[in-house]
Amino acid sequence: MDDAGLGRGDGGAGTPQHRRPARRARPDLHHRTLHDPLTGLPNRDLLLDRLALALQRAERHHTQLAVLFLDLDDFKLINDSLGHAAGDHLLVAVGQRLNAQLRGTDTAARFGGDEFVLVCEDLIDARESTQIADRINAALRPPFTIDGRDITVTASIGIAVPPSTTHPPDQLLQDADQAMYRAKARGGGRFDLFNDVLRDHAIHRLNTKSTCGTPWTAASCGWSTSPSST
Repeated sequence: MDDAGLGRGDGGAGTPQHRRPARRARPDLHHRTLHDPLTGLPNRDLLLDRLALALQRAERHHTQLAVLFLDLDDFKLINDSLGHAAGDHLLVAVGQRLNAQLRGTDTAARFGGDEFVLVCEDLIDARESTQIADRINAALRPPFTIDGRDITVTASIGIAVPPSTTHPPDQLLQDADQAMYRAKARGGGRFDLFNDVLRDHAIHRLNTKSTCGTPWTAASCGWSTSPSST
């Protein structure tokens, strides 16, 4: 039921005045429920909803989209050395720079911790998503001034383009996440595009761990944060 339909037909004297503050508060509460309280960006729930709608639009209009999963490199070092307040200020500043790179149809969300996700719609092809990733890393390159101190950060970005518009949103996010770990394993400050090789490798590692009875983790799937030897 929408808000316009609530509280109608009650007829009691003074009821509309008593209910008006609550009715004004509902949109604000709804916004807080769907947005990250620190950065003001959409949160994970709103991201999944927008991604599902984006896939529907891509199917309807025969267009392409991509998910970019971004993780700040060495963010823990900033938190440990400068404190969590400085880390929070940095996350807000990063969110602002990401927002500045968005086109009208794009969405930037804070996924959690130092992870952000971008949903980019109406792309010509997968190559355009790599150009967006380059643009994001370029936007993050100038130092951030946090509490009077200049801080330089880089980001590892994983890109996933759905093989079809019926690809589940959560699976698409997982694909981009795996590509991000690969980018981080290759030294960070770069992007990696998800492909069938990454998917086959993840499935092989998962099957191997299951056979050995070892609990599965993202790191055990080959997406370590140490530099890759390849």
